[in-house]
This record gives sequence, structure tokens and C-alpha cells, in this order.
Amino acid sequence: MSVRRLAPMLALAAAFAFGLMCDSSSASVSFEPFQLVSADRVPSEPALANSALQAEYAYEPAVSADGEYVAFTGVVGSKPGVYRKDINTGELETVALGVGAGAPSISADGEYVSFTSFDDPATGAPAIDPLTQTPEGCTQVYRRQMSLAPTAPGAYRVASALSGPADEPLTYAGSGTSGCPGEGSASANRVAISGDGSRVAFTVIGESNVVGAGTPPEQVAVRDFGTETTTLVSVTRESLENPAQPPQPVPGGATLSEKGFEKPATERPKRKEPSRDDSTAAISGDGSTVAWMGVNIAEQARLESLGKPGYPDEYAEPLWRRMIPGEPTRRVLAGEDPSCPPACPGGLNLEWNNGLPAPEAGHGYQGPQRGSYVEPAPGRGFEGVQAVTPQLSEDGTQVAILSTQPGYGDEPVRLPGEEQNPKPNAFVVSMAPGLTREQAITRLTEWGSHDFESASFDGSIDGIAISADGSRVAFTTERDIFPLAPPALITPPITQAGAPQLYEVNLQAGTMALVSQGDNGEPANLEEEAGGVSAVSLSGDGRTLALASGSSNLVGGVVNEGSDVFLTRENESPEEVGQQSVSPLPPGLSGEPEWSISATASPSSHGALLIDVSVPGAGRLAASASGSVPITVAVAKRSRKASRPHAKAKRSSRGSDARASAARARTVTVIATRELAHASSSSASGGLVQLRLLASSRYRQLEYGRGGLYATITVTFAAPGHRTLSQTLQASFPRLYAPRRAAKPPARKPRAKPRSKVGRG
Repeated sequence: MSVRRLAPMLALAAAFAFGLMCDSSSASVSFEPFQLVSADRVPSEPALANSALQAEYAYEPAVSADGEYVAFTGVVGSKPGVYRKDINTGELETVALGVGAGAPSISADGEYVSFTSFDDPATGAPAIDPLTQTPEGCTQVYRRQMSLAPTAPGAYRVASALSGPADEPLTYAGSGTSGCPGEGSASANRVAISGDGSRVAFTVIGESNVVGAGTPPEQVAVRDFGTETTTLVSVTRESLENPAQPPQPVPGGATLSEKGFEKPATERPKRKEPSRDDSTAAISGDGSTVAWMGVNIAEQARLESLGKPGYPDEYAEPLWRRMIPGEPTRRVLAGEDPSCPPACPGGLNLEWNNGLPAPEAGHGYQGPQRGSYVEPAPGRGFEGVQAVTPQLSEDGTQVAILSTQPGYGDEPVRLPGEEQNPKPNAFVVSMAPGLTREQAITRLTEWGSHDFESASFDGSIDGIAISADGSRVAFTTERDIFPLAPPALITPPITQAGAPQLYEVNLQAGTMALVSQGDNGEPANLEEEAGGVSAVSLSGDGRTLALASGSSNLVGGVVNEGSDVFLTRENESPEEVGQQSVSPLPPGLSGEPEWSISATASPSSHGALLIDVSVPGAGRLAASASGSVPITVAVAKRSRKASRPHAKAKRSSRGSDARASAARARTVTVIATRELAHASSSSASGGLVQLRLLASSRYRQLEYGRGGLYATITVTFAAPGHRTLSQTLQASFPRLYAPRRAAKPPARKPRAKPRSKVGRG
């Protein structure tokens, strides 16, 4: 059996063994029944006093940090727009009207909502160009203050505006005619506004005047309503490193974005399908940090470790910058880490969605001129740049991101020898100073196989969110096999992949739980390709989750045209457990800690496993990894001739007997359990001890298989006068990737030797 065929079997064995380990008695989490958010009370109608007017369509949820409000895009009472729901009172308020309104983000207390629209947000009518008095159609970014009436001064303010108190909207090349060839500006869903509502991050998609006429497209900017200024965030590295030079926009475009609406206003469709977010710019809750999915990386950040010419223009990479003058732009997954391998990219293969169209000339992911267009997969409509927008914690230190990077220091491109494109995995990265990227990066998901044809093993992660306090991360996926631990899946695994489900990861506890369980106890169902979970937003502590779903079993009686917005909360244990008293220790017992060990396994570089063990005192610690591996054994095969009478009499010599026996033997490959690695160490006192397990050279080639090398790890601790302690873990040695070999030059044919004239007549 080949290594490639064996690896999926080992991955299945790992998933089965891991499922046995994750007993719900050791860790549990539960969520409240879902409540429908996208519905409005009808108090004016006595007959409908106890019912609600359900939205025809709702998506793009954004929950406030305090968990009291949810903003979403939808159609309610045949009126498309952005709405805000008060979870406590059930009141539904209109934020902005119009088919062009979408991508809402909400402040921590729900007072401010930012959004993108190409319509007049107060009326929903097409926006009019003040110069030509014609429908302009350019998308602009707005901020709505909800405590003010829609007609009150200051209720709507333009975020995509020039610096100054006048709220003068940006202008775009080619605007003023029907439609908007300049493509306008746009904000991202959920993450575009700071916690206090004073700052809004957005992407200037078209050529504009944000820092002067002719500013190149695809730039990231922030509007500060406190100082009445608009700041360009995506600037060239050269201008940042030269204080005497004013910050310069990135000439070829700085960020991944989607095209704006190009049709004239009279031809715009009534948008009942989910809108596509045009921006990947995210701002932290405290307004100090901005992150975006960048292109043309060499123009914005250092790339000394990346020597492949042209490579930065073939993919997108998350970038991160503090809003401080002169502060450099940093790469999230690669960083400026001196310990980084010689080639250390860390981004996204833009072909991760196999439904992508061919790139357009001058505007594709293979060209350096502009940002990249990511088309949603057929029949889904929720993917695109929304799925890969970086997510920031309150202070911006923690970044949740999707990436097709196979491992630390690997290129996020098509894997060697693989036919399919890799799907993204979920990561959390710490941008705290002093950390190497290997220390900073926490992988939350891993492929179960590298066929990229099974949704159970390697389905795409369609979206990710992180709580403001950085304690929880949520993502949606069709996968039901999760080979990593931590995070350990503590809810029963789904038996069959189908609709995309929502999972929540508790980073502090190292656990993962299925959230999207319906009122019938089953996971979110699939309704004509519109079911499952498509987007999620978390409150500040991560315990309140708002999500969009087209499933019919989350709340009974829900009928829509493809999607609604729901909310659930993580159940909390009571903080006060009543009066407690501590009795004296029984005779013969001391207050010393229990004599026990606690061990965890985590992947490391170069295919190694790190075993962290908490030991109670001085002693000897050892760890041994064993696993099922293919071995070759010789099997004797009886010869038919040898079984005949007088066969021995025909053998003429002892040597001929040996040759005949060798000819009758054959070899077969079987699966057997063998020790893969061993490590030991001494501890002088109690505390944390780390062991590094590296598979022996005999089995190291198995780490190049699709599923890595699965192993059972036995940890033992021996100390004089105490019983020997042991613990068993299940983990996989990280997968290794064969280095790419340079193509060999064609072999030169040897020159023909001249014929000798000797002997010729």
C-alpha cells in the first residue's frame, strides 16, 4: 500500500480515536434556542399583536459588542435596506433605505451604524450627482446616528469624504454620467466601524481625489469624525520610511476588492440576493489598528525573505498597521521574522474557490495593476472578499484570518503534485511585539486530506469572526472532520457533510463546539442550496452570536426567500453558587497538590511535535509516539511443482534448492504498530517541561503523505517514592512538503563519432 493511499486511512483513524477522547463529560458547552432577528413587531394591528412581520430576505448580520443590537441587510415589508433590531424590546428600526444599501457595521452600544450605498440612504431614491443632476450611482460609505431622526441634521454623515468638516463626498474618475465607471467607495460588513463609532474604515475602489486628483484605485482609508479628517492608511513603504516625504498611495492598488456596480441606475436589479462586500478593510474596536487583504505586497511591506520575482502579485496577503504616523505596514502571517524560513509568504491563493472566472486583463489576480475580483461560488452568493476580510480584536493585537498556507513558511499556492486548489483554513495570529511568527500563529483547522474533493475532509471555510476580547472565534464550514487538537471538538460530530455549519472556538479552553443546531436537535439543514450558515458576527465577549441562514429548522415556522438573521447566546454557569465552607483536612492528608501530570501536544516546525507536560515535582519524564505504519514482509509461496511426488528427487544440489526457495518467496505490505519517536528529560522541580518528538528517519517519509503521520503518544513520569504517572494523547506529526525541484535542462545528445576511414576501399 502506498503512502498516498495510506494517509487518508490514518486520518480517518485519527478522527475516530479523537472522537473517543472528546467525552462530553470532560467539557461541555450549550447555546440558547435560536431567536429570529429579521422580523418586526406589528403593534398597530390588534390581530397581529402577538406575531411578527418576517423579512422577505435578510443577511449580513452585525451584532453590537454589548450584545443588545443586531444590524443587518434585508427586505422588510417590501422595503430593501439596512435595519437595526433591539434584542430586548424586539423593535426593528430602519437604518437606511434602498437596494444599494448594505454591508452594515455597528458600534459597541448600537448607537452608530456604518454602511455602503449607491442610493440616498434617507429615502432609498437613486443618488443624484450635484453637478449634472443625473443619477450618479457611485457607492459611498455612510454613518448613521440612530438616536437622531432620519431627517435631523447629522443623522447621516458621509464617511468616504475629503478631510474637513463639510462631509464633502469623494469624487471618482468617470462619474457624473449614468452609472458609475469610477466604482466609488465601500465598507466591509461587521468590521468597518470603531467601538465608539468615531472612526470608519473603507476601501476607495475607483480612481479618486482622496489625497488629490488621480489617486490610484483600491486604497484603504479611515474617516475620523472626531477630528474631521480622512487618512490614507495604505501607503508605500518608501514614503513611510522617509519622514520628509508625504505618504504616497500604492500605485498599482493596495487591497483586494470587488468591482462596484457598473450598470446604469435604471438597469439595477431589485437586490434580493446577498450583496457582495466590496472592501476587506477592518478596524479594531479601539480604532487604533487597521487590517486589510493586501495586493502588491512589495510596495507596502518588506519582502526580503521572499525571493520569487513577481510572486506578490499572484496572491493576496493580510496586512496590518497601527494608525500612528510613520508606523510601518506589517505582514500578518509572514511578518518581519528573522527566524522565518528562506521563503516565508503567508497569504491566500486566489484560486481557492474553484468557481473563480478567468481574470480580466489588467484587473486580475495575476496582474500587478489593480486589486483582484473574487466571484462568489455558483448557487451560494455569500463568499467573495467578505470571507477573507481580516477580523481584529478590540486592541487590534489578535487577528483572525483565512489562508491557504499549508504550514508555517509554506507558499499558499497549489500543492506540489495536487490537481485541486487548496481550500482556506482558519488561523489566529498575535501581532504582539517580540514574537516569532511560529510562536504567534495559532492554527484552528487543518485539512483532513489533500484530495480537495471531499467537503467532509477539506471543505472551504467560508467566513470567520473574532470577539473583541479575543477569547472566541467562530467560522462556517461544510467540514465534519477536524484532525487538530486543540481545539478539541466537544460536541458530537456530524455524521454526514451537507449544509455549511457554524462552529465556535474557545481559545482559552482549547475547545470547539457546533453552534448551528436546530429546534429538532439536528444541524442546520439544506434547503435548495440556500440552507446552512453563511455569515456570523460575535459580541464583545463572544457569547452572543448573530448569523445568517436559509435553514428551516433553526426556528419553527420561519419562511423566507433564502436567508434570515438569527441570534443565540452561549449558556453561562451561575457565578454565585451559594454559601461555601471548607472543612479541615482529614487526618493523614496534607495540603500538597495532587500527584498528577497534564500533557498537551502541538505541531512544530520541520515535522516535529511539541509535548508540553505539567509535572508535580522532580523526576524523569519520557514520551513515546507509536503509530500504524506500512511495513514490507516476506511471505513464502508454495510451488505447485514442489508439492508433486518425487519433486525432491529431481533437485540436483543444495544450491539449486536455495535458488528455488528464493524464487518462490514474495513480499507484501501490511500495517503494523511501531514506535515512531522517543524523547526524555529530567525535571529538577515541578512545573512545565517540554519534549520534542521527531519521527525517526525510517518513518519520516510518511509525513509527506496527505494526512501527515498519526500517532498515539504515551507520556510517563517517574519519581522516587511515588507511583509512575502516565497519560495518553492522540496527535499527528505535521505534514511535510517536498521541496520544489528546478526543471532539469533537456539532455544533450552526444555527438556522433566520425566514421573511421580505415578499411574503406
